[in-house]
Amino acid sequence: PLYLAYDGRLTTETREEAEWLIRAAWAYDLTLPSGVYSSEDREAIETRLLWNAVEVIDRYRRTRTGHTWQARHNAGIGAVAFLLSNQEWIDEVLYGPRGFTALFPALLRADGLSYMQSITHHNSSNIAWLYLSEAAYRSGYDLYGFTSNGRSLKDMFDAALYHAFSNGEHPIVGHASPGASLGFDWRYAIAYKRYGDPAYAWLWRHAPHHASPLLPEVFYLADLMAAPEMERLTIGFETFGKMGINIAGSTWFQDTG
Repeated sequence: PLYLAYDGRLTTETREEAEWLIRAAWAYDLTLPSGVYSSEDREAIETRLLWNAVEVIDRYRRTRTGHTWQARHNAGIGAVAFLLSNQEWIDEVLYGPRGFTALFPALLRADGLSYMQSITHHNSSNIAWLYLSEAAYRSGYDLYGFTSNGRSLKDMFDAALYHAFSNGEHPIVGHASPGASLGFDWRYAIAYKRYGDPAYAWLWRHAPHHASPLLPEVFYLADLMAAPEMERLTIGFETFGKMGINIAGSTWFQDTG
């Protein structure tokens, strides 16, 4: 049964439980080949920590109306499923009714921005789907190439470029953080590795670097350094046509002339 509304154990919410579970799965994956774990250690870690966390997270299931939460759940559960090669859970987080192929298409508006329109919310959703996509990619599943209604995960990366004003600042829509601005973080390192768009490398070379505590871009440094240089990056729509209608994120503005 659910003990609290969001049913966390180490944290208040299952969404945050998924965050630490991703890190725990990564740490276990990186240290497993070292041979430091006994069979008893592995049993304890895999059964009493990783799979137990999956059970806790899965108690609070979300569907289309809560796919931001479920995206985090899928990333946490997927990290464990791919690490421990559990096909049933892999199929669930990819193809199930709450999986990637069901919820990701419902997330994006026509311009690639998250349906909640806030750039802060958009970036948070982008991170969640990226966690799952990278784990899947390293296990032979290419979510980066998945498209629905002509949109893919790449549209989420591109949307932030077109959402920003010419000075790099984002419109404060919904619960976006004041001062939100376009910059480089670890997401664009992976995005360049997977999509090869030089615009992402341009951000690394020229844009402010936002803190990257989750996955340092040093892992992808060689790819970024080898990327072709762009003379300039065009962001936003640059001009407002007289009496025209222009898109800024998901909001339509009437030009005042």
